[in-house]
Amino acid sequence: MLDIARVPRDLLHVRLHGQRVAVLRRSRRTGLSLEYDETADLALRGMAVSTSLPPTQRVHRGPAVENFVDNLLPDDPRVRRRWGSTVGVTGADPFDLLVHFGRDVAGAAWFRGDGDDDSGSRTPLDEAAIAARIRRCRADATAWHDDSRAADGQFSLSGAQTKFSLALHDGRWFEASGSDPSTHLFKPTVHSVPDGEVVEFMTMRAAAGLGLPTAPVELLEFGDTHALVVERFDRVQAGPSAVRLHQEDMVQALGASRLYKYEVQGGPSIDSIIACLARGVQHPEEGTLRRFARVLVFSWIMLNTDAHAKNHAVFVDPDGLRLTPLYDASSAIPYLGPDGLDHDTVAERAARCTLAMRYGASARAGRIGGFEIGAIARRCGLRSTDLIAEARASCDALPRLVAEAAEHVPPRVRTSTVERFIRWMPLRARQADAALRRGA
Repeated sequence: MLDIARVPRDLLHVRLHGQRVAVLRRSRRTGLSLEYDETADLALRGMAVSTSLPPTQRVHRGPAVENFVDNLLPDDPRVRRRWGSTVGVTGADPFDLLVHFGRDVAGAAWFRGDGDDDSGSRTPLDEAAIAARIRRCRADATAWHDDSRAADGQFSLSGAQTKFSLALHDGRWFEASGSDPSTHLFKPTVHSVPDGEVVEFMTMRAAAGLGLPTAPVELLEFGDTHALVVERFDRVQAGPSAVRLHQEDMVQALGASRLYKYEVQGGPSIDSIIACLARGVQHPEEGTLRRFARVLVFSWIMLNTDAHAKNHAVFVDPDGLRLTPLYDASSAIPYLGPDGLDHDTVAERAARCTLAMRYGASARAGRIGGFEIGAIARRCGLRSTDLIAEARASCDALPRLVAEAAEHVPPRVRTSTVERFIRWMPLRARQADAALRRGA
């Protein structure tokens, strides 16, 4: 374990798939820099730590490096301060936090200092321990880590939603630490959205039912509580352990700041993501752009108002980019109003929903239709009529798929939110289908 009292360090080795590929340095004069290692293993030479930091340029400095590092950590400054306090770091500087929490982050990269322990460990957890962890997260939005364990070597995840990670091996749950990777994410609750974890489960199951590659999800009960459990797509089981796969979200890939993940804030747009995919995809015939277009259609129909650039991601391979499975997808449909709201008001509120990115000239759901979906199709190299036909088929299928997803919600958490989702999904689907017909 690290000695948290030692003088803060200013150099971290960046590893991919267990091999050093770069060095991350901090300088009081020039800030952060990332320098690729010319002696890296031949198989990994040319492998980008981030698409925004291409290895064709050996040294990178400035906002792109700072944004990449910052994007590996939670959004909530309270969580960062809490983590900092557990390791004796003041100010919650991203580099300082990565020194202690950089060995199990999103993707295959991990960060270590000179002399750091490369080992990993697993601590078995029973149902009662997991239930207690879930209850703590529900009571305290900053309780991502288990404070009863040594802080060093615990995971880091980005995003705003309270979560923690565990590893599943041979049907048993473990707390993974150090170089040993976690395999699943636990999302106990969305603190600002009642039943948000249940709605996310139903939305993700509906997406999978449409045939969209989607991170596998379950609503699992532990004692008297529950959590949404998501299988990590950046981990793959290999024998007795798991292997990390390198990936990054589109905010990282475009070198943007996590503070501007929504387009209305100046963040990435649909066009900028399409351009990044078009540049980086080496095998267009695999359908990456088509799949992205399908995800955009799904997000619009489902009123997924949180489908910003951090909720789209790519695998980063030596030979190019591949779109990851869908993740963090949810819906505003069950939150359009209280039980008993008349259908006209529900439809009006659905049309007023603002999405995370503009579809053409507007992000307002009611101003999007066949014309805008057709334009997205053309930008992705597809025929407009094909994508619109697929969108209409989705409108037809989604009410059934949402109802089927509800059948897998444990009875104890099948609340009025679930019933509104089932009841209002057909109304929203008819509204979207009409918009597709009008603008085609």
